Amino acid sequence: MTGIHEYQKIPLQITHGCLVASVQVYLDEHVLTGFQDDLLNEIRKSDVSGVILDVSGVSIIDSSSFTSLRKIMSMISIMGARSILVGIRAGVVASLIDLDVDLTGVEATMTLEQAFEILQPEVKQPEAIIEEVDVVRDEDHPILIEGGTNEQDGIEVQHNE
Repeated sequence: MTGIHEYQKIPLQITHGCLVASVQVYLDEHVLTGFQDDLLNEIRKSDVSGVILDVSGVSIIDSSSFTSLRKIMSMISIMGARSILVGIRAGVVASLIDLDVDLTGVEATMTLEQAFEILQPEVKQPEAIIEEVDVVRDEDHPILIEGGTNEQDGIEVQHNE
């Protein structure tokens, strides 16, 4: 039996620069309160800019739990991070809509990969710097290619370590 201050912790890990919370437990009041504290402390400590709330392991989310999740997502935003809900089941969505739960503004995806694509800024590869080099052929100093053959001069180069 768990004590009054103990709750089932939700694992948090940083992956690809995002904080990922993998929710695999029923979201009761105690779990949500502890999760909120752990999550906000981790955001502060790690200074991440994206948070993924993976609820694919949760088969039941009632209106109260969803309202708490929305509040947590608002807190994440106030701390300067963007949050995405991932893997919410079709039956859960249908139930929330039937209960007239406000889903406005909740950003959600079906998969973690989609969430990472949204949260990761477009990574631009640095353009290659091309430097023009004038090569002056000098018979006393042939051009050598490391570990290969300079076919033009027929010179084989051995690379010794």
